[in-house]
Amino acid sequence: MTHITPPENLTNIFDEEYSSHLHSGKIFVQLYKKLYHLLTVELTVAPQKILAQLEELFGSEHFQVLHKREMLSRKKKKNKLQLNRFSYVVQLRPEVLIEIENFSVTFIFGDEAMREDLEKMAIAIKPKPKKKKHKNNFYMLVRSQFGSGFDLQKFNVREMSVDIENNYNDDFANADRMIQSFLNDEKRNGITMLHGKYGTGKSSYIRHLIKNVNKRFIYLPLNLMYEVSSPDILNFFSEYRDSILILEDCEELIKPRNGSNSGNQALVNLLNIGDGLLSDALAFKLICTFNADLKQIDPAIMRRGRLAVRYEFKPLSVEKAKALADKHQITMDINAPVTIADIFNQQQLNDDGFDSGIKVGF
Repeated sequence: MTHITPPENLTNIFDEEYSSHLHSGKIFVQLYKKLYHLLTVELTVAPQKILAQLEELFGSEHFQVLHKREMLSRKKKKNKLQLNRFSYVVQLRPEVLIEIENFSVTFIFGDEAMREDLEKMAIAIKPKPKKKKHKNNFYMLVRSQFGSGFDLQKFNVREMSVDIENNYNDDFANADRMIQSFLNDEKRNGITMLHGKYGTGKSSYIRHLIKNVNKRFIYLPLNLMYEVSSPDILNFFSEYRDSILILEDCEELIKPRNGSNSGNQALVNLLNIGDGLLSDALAFKLICTFNADLKQIDPAIMRRGRLAVRYEFKPLSVEKAKALADKHQITMDINAPVTIADIFNQQQLNDDGFDSGIKVGF
């Protein structure tokens, strides 16, 4: 390890505004008698980890900590101190210093030709952002209690077992894989359309997605759907990028546009959120559910590139329905396709209030 001889005129290496702080640039000039260049990386610093990284990258033969400044605070537990603020000046190699502070790492170097190598080093030490975990990830959009804006209100999703293989028709397993792949893909925007008769399991499946996809889900209630045309709501949504917007039973909003349809602008904005400039700004994905015939839906929603996945929930086939009823020991005659709701509600209908203990939402 090469030891640095301190500068002769020590008074010149302190910051003029804060006399207790060393000025890393002045240290460089004093040591090497030349001007310097700066390269700063902004990041939250874990000091011991980054010092170890730098020593490994540059080699211990030159690596030397020239100066440490640490401020400690008392933890709640007695006789415990924790590092609160810090500043280190380190020599990495001749004519390369680095200043490490709480939220930045700055390279100070003399030869401009070194910049490219130092930029690579900066990328190497910059930690990858941790994927945010949304512990409570289901919210409903509500009007703010203060003024005319909006708020998100947290809700818990009902715990329930959703058996993709047994509770849905055979073709749904592939649709489920496509839907979850789309929702988890940070590079894609668009609309997922889930439609079909009441009781076929659309709402149950959305509960399943909320529990299994690590994203923020925002439920847009019927009374606020047409607010999508409002600039205020778009501005509010911009604070919650990369969320999934749920529009349940939204037939009226997405019906074909005409001159008398007051929801035209809301539908236009909805389409742009799915695939347009608004999709770039908000990075939202949409889940739309409805029970209407596809002919009653605006064809623009079906445009390739905007529509990510579409699945029609149909009553369970006779074979599938019989297997599901047998599995849950439910007695009923099944001679034609029936909905999952028909199966699980059968015993309650026959037994006058008997609770089977099976909790299923549709």
